[in-house]
Amino acid sequence: MDEISELWEDLKFEVGSIGNELLPKDRQEVYIGMGDRNADVLFVGNDPKLYLAEDYKVEPQSSGAFLIRLLDVVEYLPETYYITTLSKREIKIKNFNEEERKKLIDLLFMQILLISPKIVVFLGKEVAQLVENKEIDFDNERGQFKKWRGDVETYLTYDVETVIKARNDSGKKAVVALNSFNDIKNVKDYYKPSTFDYVICNPPYFPVENMPNQREKFNHNISRHELLCNLSDVVQAVRYLVKQNGKFALVHRTYRISDIISECEKNGLAIKRIRFVYSKPSSDNSKIVLVEGSISKVSDIKVEQPFYIYNEDGSYTDEMKKVYGIYE
Repeated sequence: MDEISELWEDLKFEVGSIGNELLPKDRQEVYIGMGDRNADVLFVGNDPKLYLAEDYKVEPQSSGAFLIRLLDVVEYLPETYYITTLSKREIKIKNFNEEERKKLIDLLFMQILLISPKIVVFLGKEVAQLVENKEIDFDNERGQFKKWRGDVETYLTYDVETVIKARNDSGKKAVVALNSFNDIKNVKDYYKPSTFDYVICNPPYFPVENMPNQREKFNHNISRHELLCNLSDVVQAVRYLVKQNGKFALVHRTYRISDIISECEKNGLAIKRIRFVYSKPSSDNSKIVLVEGSISKVSDIKVEQPFYIYNEDGSYTDEMKKVYGIYE
């Protein structure tokens, strides 16, 4: 079992140790979530009926079945989303005591870190208030993208039970139901394909098998090792975002250059410029490579002059000073 799988198992175990006295022994199953664990969009709700298993299993006529139908209508691909709840059990989080609720929210943060989504969608005011630990003005904050932690953004919409009730009470044209549909559509359309003129990326360099077995350094490891995304994921994202006449730039380890070229070719991207970075002029090998490319089937690669970081005396080269904005 790899590091990430172990962490998911740890997450499930920790959730399963909370509040068992609230449930009969035959109903203590942990429902960790449903969907793709590498999804860009994470939906967080408080309704135990949102899913039954990770493989998109839901009860007929349930809130989970309704949400999946809605996602299908908006044309979400299954691999683009993941759904979880605050309690991950058959009861809502309000049934737990304050200390247990805090533990469950902390475990949700761990789950968010593992999934590493671009957007976290709060299904309902209660979810947003518990996760953000503050009072929420639902009417003013619903339907708004907000910067959250790191590069993650949040988006607040109705809980699914409220939407179903609105449909049942007022028909399909109920304002709440229509607003909910538009909210979900807004999330899908937030990052449209072929949007950017230039995409720059400094991805994790090292394969997982090269990672030291030190769990306490997990946050550090995800920035250096391909735990939550690999080179293939990065190149696919670049291809999705860059315009037809746009360009992309990538910094990576030199020994991965063949992997970079191969992944680019698979995704209709072509390398146009390569520049190898050396520590100093007397260095035998380059450890870092700078790559620029575009959407093309022709890789007419230009290898530029080496980039040196240091002079032989240990001082920065003039070119490196320009990078840091040092002007003497």
